[in-house]
Amino acid sequence: MKKNIYRTATFMSVVALLSLASCQKEDNAKVLFTGSIEKAAVNGKTSIQIDNATNEGKVIWESGDQVAIYDQGVSYTLEAVPTGDNTTADFTGDATPAGGPYCAIYPADIATGSTSITLPAEQTCSNGTHFTAPMYAYSTTSNLVFKNLCGVLQLNLPAVNKTIASIELTTPNNNICGDFAIDYNGGNPQLSCTANGGHTLTLNCGEQGIDCSTGLTFYIYLPAGDYNNMTFDIEATDHSYCLKHFEDATNPITIARNTYYPTSLSNLSFIAPAQLVDGEAFSSVMMSHHGLRNLVFEYKSTRPASPNGLLSTTSSPTPIYYTIEGTTMIVYTPAAQMYANPDCAYMFFETFGGYVEQIDFGTGFNTANVTSMSNMFGGCANLTSLDISGFNTANVANMSYMFSSCQNLGSLNLSNLNLQSVTTMAGMFSHCGVQTLNLSGATTSSALNNATSMFSYCENLSGTLDISGIELSTIINWWNKADIFGNTATNGSLTVLCTQNTYNALNDEGSSHYGLAGNNHITLQVVE
Repeated sequence: MKKNIYRTATFMSVVALLSLASCQKEDNAKVLFTGSIEKAAVNGKTSIQIDNATNEGKVIWESGDQVAIYDQGVSYTLEAVPTGDNTTADFTGDATPAGGPYCAIYPADIATGSTSITLPAEQTCSNGTHFTAPMYAYSTTSNLVFKNLCGVLQLNLPAVNKTIASIELTTPNNNICGDFAIDYNGGNPQLSCTANGGHTLTLNCGEQGIDCSTGLTFYIYLPAGDYNNMTFDIEATDHSYCLKHFEDATNPITIARNTYYPTSLSNLSFIAPAQLVDGEAFSSVMMSHHGLRNLVFEYKSTRPASPNGLLSTTSSPTPIYYTIEGTTMIVYTPAAQMYANPDCAYMFFETFGGYVEQIDFGTGFNTANVTSMSNMFGGCANLTSLDISGFNTANVANMSYMFSSCQNLGSLNLSNLNLQSVTTMAGMFSHCGVQTLNLSGATTSSALNNATSMFSYCENLSGTLDISGIELSTIINWWNKADIFGNTATNGSLTVLCTQNTYNALNDEGSSHYGLAGNNHITLQVVE
């Protein structure tokens, strides 16, 4: 079915009149230029704003708007101070114009040169409102005419009982972000993408999202071109998502500079997040497949349901399957996210009989509800690297033996680990082969009551270990921190950065039990 393409009236251009005569405002700012705008909107920002009554795009200045001006090889940034009804503005800043020719780019933060810009891969949008659209001006005289560099796609969503968090637009045949060159083209500016262009643009709806119960309208600025095979990936704040395709290559949407086109999506059907089985149930499946090397988590997958069975709970609204390709097991789901079970204990324990070398969690592994990660990676003796920087551990209470016996894991960066709810870290790294361990940002609360053997037999650990955020003084009973450094750093030397309270706690009457007595490989150093 062919699509009807509606072309609306062009946006009104912005006329900025330069005045090289300096004058002083009441705030003593140095006025370098003055500018005016034709038929500006009553309210809004210096950007394209749709007037539904006239179908025209309108532009006004807002205080603080910044314009980058290039003048005979010199660049400087000026700020707008609106006057009157905001159709005019003074432009102030520290510069001495040399007389042109002038190139000007708005907003200033996208300018990379007098004829080059970087279109961001993320646009912040609100329902039905304007946005900061890129504009360009060039003149050999003191008069600059700002012109829009892009056209606008008006995206209309139907009423749906969801709060929209983000919309990801993918255009495989068009570059819509990244680095672009500007050709003034005799007053009709054109953009051409360089090698650093991108095909995916994200509309960020803010931390709270936007209610779609009565429908939504977004305006997306895009470089001129014929658009087909577009994909809209709509994600709600509850992590459900909807994928909509526009694949009519015979009748593409044509976006021209300084124009906008309405596009409506219908029949939005959201897929709920999936829920994984608990750690031991997951582990029993992993242990039944010996000799595999890699484990990959895949989301929004269109793979057919595998006869290998489900890895989702019976209450999960969306299934999780797995399949094996060569030495790799792929755990996949049609959902955008997999929620890890609250009980992740032993989840990857001796995965594939301990042969696993790589685990790729992707971007949709959600651990927000997890309370136990005990032995989660325990016994993964051949695991060589691990990235859990995306883990949310705010609710995890049990991290005992979490990385125990990961003998080939050379380093771990846990600087972003949230330990505020952790009560036990007993044996967390015991017998781990790490040489470097970054815990610099990890901070515990008074809930911590057990760190027994936490770093014991980390024989290769060397350099500096920052545990200044891990307060061991909250552990009252000495046996709950016994052997914490037993046989640690025996193959090198280790400086442990800690608080004064932790230092005191490790030098009380039971200090001989902490693995520090007689261990000249470890030095405790108090930090503020």
